[in-house]
Amino acid sequence: MGSKKFALFTLVILLVIPLMFATTGCGLAAKYIATGEKILDPEKALQRWQWFYDTKAFLEGQADVIEQYEKSIEELKEINGEPQGWDWQTKDEYQRLVATRDGIIANYNRVAQEYNAKMRDITRSFIRPPELPREIPNWGE
Repeated sequence: MGSKKFALFTLVILLVIPLMFATTGCGLAAKYIATGEKILDPEKALQRWQWFYDTKAFLEGQADVIEQYEKSIEELKEINGEPQGWDWQTKDEYQRLVATRDGIIANYNRVAQEYNAKMRDITRSFIRPPELPREIPNWGE
C-alpha cells in the first residue's frame, strides 16, 4: 500500500510541477514580451520622449529671443552712447529691455533645470534618442 501511495504522489508531482511551471512561465514570458513591445514600439517611444522634444524646441526658441534682446540692448548703447547722457525715455527703454531679457533668461534656466532633472530620472537612458541632449546648460554657462 505504501509503495502505491508513493507512486501516486510521485506521478502527481511529476505531472503537476511541470504543468505549473509551463503555465506560470508562459504567463511571465508573455508579460515580458508585452513590456518589451511597449518599450520598443516607435509610437509609444515617441509619446514617452515628446515632452523632451517639445522642451528642447522651446528652449532653442527662447535662446533666439534672448539673443535678440541682447542685440537690441547693444544697439541701444551704440546709438545713444554712454548711459550717463541718456534722457529718461532712453533709460526707461533700456531698463525695459534688460528686465524683459532677464525674465526670459530666468524662465529659460528654470525650464532647463526641469529638463535636466527629468532626464536624470530616466533609467532607460540607453534608448534615449541621440538628438536629445542629456543636459541643457543654464543661459550663459
